[in-house]
Amino acid sequence: MLQQRKPSVRITYRYATTAFFVLLLLGGTVGQASAQNKARVRIDSLLRVMGGMKSDTFLVNVYCKLAFSYQNLNPDSGLYYGKQGYELAQKLSWTKGTATSYNAIGSNHHAEGNVDAAKENYRKSLELFEKLHDSAGFSVVLGNIGIV
Repeated sequence: MLQQRKPSVRITYRYATTAFFVLLLLGGTVGQASAQNKARVRIDSLLRVMGGMKSDTFLVNVYCKLAFSYQNLNPDSGLYYGKQGYELAQKLSWTKGTATSYNAIGSNHHAEGNVDAAKENYRKSLELFEKLHDSAGFSVVLGNIGIV
């Protein structure tokens, strides 16, 4: 009668760890693709909402949301929408919109790797949120500065 050899524990462990790392890599790739798809869906929705909208504070918020949505997909587009939000907020003399726009512009500069421009925009945003006594906006910008 032939004796069957048990697989060694070492070989089983090696296959298990290899399988684990392959699944981990695939899961990370799928998660990243899913996040990009969600951002694209959000961008499409915001662009649809924006069509035919009058120039008011709601449009500034849409521009800023577009800017934040683009920061990891296409920072150039994010900068464009952040600057559109800034210009409209200035035209409306809406300080909170200006502060939010500076934060959005800073986030896109950071995504591009332009740390100095990001810090400058974050600083301007921080000053405005402080003037407004807006602790929520202030803390968001402080968090962004901490990431830089």
